[in-house]
Amino acid sequence: MMNTSTAPIAAILIASIVVPLGYLQANDARRKRGEDPPIRGGGQLYITPNPKDIPRSLKHLYDMADVVVEGTVTSILAVRETGIRSLETDAAVQVERTIKGPADLKSLVIAQRGGTKGELSIQPMQYSLVEPGEKYLLFLTKDNRPNLTLSENRYVVTGVWSGLFPFHNGRMTLRTSQPDLLRKAYEGLTIDEIIREIKASLEQR
Repeated sequence: MMNTSTAPIAAILIASIVVPLGYLQANDARRKRGEDPPIRGGGQLYITPNPKDIPRSLKHLYDMADVVVEGTVTSILAVRETGIRSLETDAAVQVERTIKGPADLKSLVIAQRGGTKGELSIQPMQYSLVEPGEKYLLFLTKDNRPNLTLSENRYVVTGVWSGLFPFHNGRMTLRTSQPDLLRKAYEGLTIDEIIREIKASLEQR
């Protein structure tokens, strides 16, 4: 059995940062002069998940998640350096409707790989970072990492990005150049339509 303190991040252990060639060349020049390169610039994060952590269907995604909620991002709380040129961003979410999980859940915090801190910016290629004011349908897994603060009601997105359904003008709209097939199948639907799809899939058990 997998340790619950590491389960939420198991899917993102294989990741790479794609950085601009000019940034690498400038750093090589600094190293040749005996200088430490600054931690700044930009890059793109590409994640290769463990296949078992990627849901095969909306029903599978629902079953994998600890909670499923409709909510709006209220603020970005913190951006942490988790390693060399590696960032993670926390965001606060106001819960407006609970589809799965505690009925009294009013707010929560989600963590995502990527972000901007000072002069360093790491942007995911396969999903978008949440932004204040945006509405989402979120499929979330409890984040039990002991080294983080605000551990109560702290979550990560189930399936790395699969559980992140953003809405614009009432319709599910993906903001990424590399959309996954699961979420793309529901693009253009309203939250209520997707929730009906979830309920229909559960009735087929």
